[in-house]
Amino acid sequence: PTASPVVTSTFAPTASPVVISTSAPVVTSTSAPTVAPVSTDITERPTEGACSGLALVGGSAATTIFWTNNGQDSEWTNVNNWDELYLPGSSYDDRIVMAINDVAVVNACPATYMAGNIRLEMRSSATLDIESSDLTIGDYLKMDSGAVVTQTGLGGTVNVGNYLTLTGSTYQLMVGDVVLNVGGDLTLNANSKLIIEGDGSSFTANNLVLQDATSTIDMTLGPNVPVVPGIVHGTFTPNGGKLTVDASAYSHSGVTRIPLIKFKSMVGSFSQVVISGLAGAIDITATSLDFVVGATSAPAFTIDYTMNVLLTANGHDPVVVGSQDVIIDPDSAGLVIDGSDYTAGAGIIPILDWSGATSRYGRFEPKNVLLRKFAPGLWFELQYNDDQIQLVIKRLSDYSEYWGDRFTNDDVYEEETDQSGFPAEFSWKKVPRWMNIRKNQAFLPSELATIANNNAIVKVASLAGTLTNEEGSVDTATKLKELNQSLVTICYWNSMVYWGWYKAFDPALPESWLRWVLNQQGQLVLQTQGNVNNPRKFYNQTVPEMRQWWTESAVSMVSENSFDGIFIDKAADPRTEMTAGHRQMITELAEEIKKIPKPRFYMGNALRQMALDGSRDRLKYMNGSYMENWAWGVNCNAKSLANPNFGSEEYCMKENWDKNTSDWQPTFERVTVSIQLAREALSKRKMILFTSGPWGCGHPCDM
Repeated sequence: PTASPVVTSTFAPTASPVVISTSAPVVTSTSAPTVAPVSTDITERPTEGACSGLALVGGSAATTIFWTNNGQDSEWTNVNNWDELYLPGSSYDDRIVMAINDVAVVNACPATYMAGNIRLEMRSSATLDIESSDLTIGDYLKMDSGAVVTQTGLGGTVNVGNYLTLTGSTYQLMVGDVVLNVGGDLTLNANSKLIIEGDGSSFTANNLVLQDATSTIDMTLGPNVPVVPGIVHGTFTPNGGKLTVDASAYSHSGVTRIPLIKFKSMVGSFSQVVISGLAGAIDITATSLDFVVGATSAPAFTIDYTMNVLLTANGHDPVVVGSQDVIIDPDSAGLVIDGSDYTAGAGIIPILDWSGATSRYGRFEPKNVLLRKFAPGLWFELQYNDDQIQLVIKRLSDYSEYWGDRFTNDDVYEEETDQSGFPAEFSWKKVPRWMNIRKNQAFLPSELATIANNNAIVKVASLAGTLTNEEGSVDTATKLKELNQSLVTICYWNSMVYWGWYKAFDPALPESWLRWVLNQQGQLVLQTQGNVNNPRKFYNQTVPEMRQWWTESAVSMVSENSFDGIFIDKAADPRTEMTAGHRQMITELAEEIKKIPKPRFYMGNALRQMALDGSRDRLKYMNGSYMENWAWGVNCNAKSLANPNFGSEEYCMKENWDKNTSDWQPTFERVTVSIQLAREALSKRKMILFTSGPWGCGHPCDM
């Protein structure tokens, strides 16, 4: 990607708490809110009034009890409102279920008798109002999407023995002087909210965890100094969640530092803090999160946690940062973007809006960025600019932003439907190894064993102690399959260069089947490459008879029982050497291979970023591509003064590889395009025989 991050400074500021005064702040109380004891006596009865006759006569076995409201008063302690006709919690292990849209009220009598292994599960949009008394849930409370629990009874206490989990739901401590005690973890999953209002309302938990930026703690202060609204005996993990503080009713001018949440330890930070009604800022100390009245500067917005982003069908509303420093800790910051629901395709998704930030430091390490459950066929870039961090999504077939006018930017080939020739144990969940072997002498038994037992695919092009490549390759492949029956073997055949010791070359090819060129003296000579003593000659694919011979030789070789497929070298060329006859020849081979009774797959040295359109059209008829030299560049700007000859070999000169001008493709882009070519092929279920090193980039390979 070409977008570079905007970094205001190379040094991160020291993240220090906001200090208003060197004198200690006035705090009226540091004691935790009163915690009502959780009873372990399941036979406990109310002792006076109408509550003394509660029907605690459940069965001896654990029972799942459903709310019915057949008593038509919505009262929790009315036995007629439950399907078992006794109150839930009468048995030590009762499981209580409030179904979708159920509404219940704890009002007439306290439900403190449910101290056993009692579990309460509230389905979508179920509502429980605790209006004037207490409630005890011995084990856990789970709240599904849209469920709401509201505590409004003055002095009332809810005790949850083990854990409380909110998922897309809301728990409200309203009116003041109500208490929620959670013996284990209090967890706010996505789109959940914990609301605390007024003087005296508070919660305690062993650990407090917010899942992501949609998890919110909403506090509304009363006029007086409150008891500490939140006590976390263990670890508080904001995880990039949101904190809102409404201080509009606060009027106690003598206290300027108000503890909001006390904790033993805190991991991570909030992604968004919203303060309204009174000037001030949040200050986080070693054991407390405080609201400081009158503070004018906010602490740094620090991402030292995993930031979870759940996209909707159309995108995402970014986290907005105000006038504060933004620090992304590269060692501990992570980013998870979930595209399960995303259907909008190509576009720009804002992740973090830092247009109002005073400075910006750091960025996410790519290895700590995870993209989950997106539709196939997409290409992603995480970009950092002046206004925001954004995820740019485009089609894998879109190469329009790259150097030069070399790509069609269309879906050139379709998804692979025939994988019958792929390795039997092949899985898209793993990356199997493959090997390319070539040896003039016979392979040792130990060599064959190592090759056969450590690879899924082997490409064979060897004399292996025989007189011809056909004999040596067949013999080697046969021995490898004897050692590993699931091994896939591929034979080799070059479509450009006439070289090696093939039986097909006997008798020698007519000279008219070879390519001739004019040398510097104007003489017509054979076109060759490689060793002067053993030059490689080029085929002349314009000759129909040559093409027919070449195709028949390839089919004869791949028809051997020891081979599962064929690899065609020089299936794409970065310059101008591939003629129409050459393209016709490798295309027609695909049709001939289909006629072989046993399925064979067809691979080519095809995808090359320096070739026009990456030679992507070859995958219309090939099952996949070998990839090498994927950092090689190309300069095919015909108007360039540096390279006036279109398609010349000047682009191969190492001294020119690091150029980054309008006439030359930059090195980092060569690698990026190569990766995209491979990803596009893989997304369409093509096979890639990948060489792990970008050959030709120089040593060291600095991108």
